[in-house]
Amino acid sequence: MSPNDPFGRIYLTRGATSTRAVRQDENLSHSRPRLWCNAWKDKMANYIAAHFDDIEAVRCPCGFARRAFAVPENTTATVHIVDIQQDSKVHYHKKITEIYLILAGEGHMELDGELVPIRPFTTILIKPLCRHRAVGRLRLVNICIPPFDPADEWFD
Repeated sequence: MSPNDPFGRIYLTRGATSTRAVRQDENLSHSRPRLWCNAWKDKMANYIAAHFDDIEAVRCPCGFARRAFAVPENTTATVHIVDIQQDSKVHYHKKITEIYLILAGEGHMELDGELVPIRPFTTILIKPLCRHRAVGRLRLVNICIPPFDPADEWFD
C-alpha cells in the first residue's frame, strides 16, 4: 500500500492481450485504458468503475463494441457500448443473457426470425439460444450476464 494512498487503490490496466493490477504509485501510461477499484490486502473490492472513453472498440458480429468490466476477476456481468453497422450478423449465445438498451438510431431487431421495431429507449431481453441481430445504424448499451465470452458466440 502506498503511503499516499491509505485505501490501497489499484488500477486495472488493459494491455493488448491481458489485464493486470498495478498499485497507484506505479508509473502508469496514460495511453492505456484503466479500470478503477479498491483493494484491501490484495483482494478485489466490491466494485469496479470504468469509463467508455478509455476502452478501445473491438470488432464484433454487430459492428464495434467497447466492453467494460471484461477482466478475469469479474464473474458477474459486462456492460458494452455497441455501434451497430448495417452488416450485423445473426448469432446466438448458449450461456449469455443479453439486455439491450437502444440509445440512438432506429431500425429493428431480428429475434428468432421475427422483426421487432426499435428506437431510442427500447429495451430487449435476449435469452440464451435466441438467434438475434440488430438492423440499422444504432448505438446501444448491451449488458451481458454472465460476462461476455467470445467463445460463446455461435453462428448457424
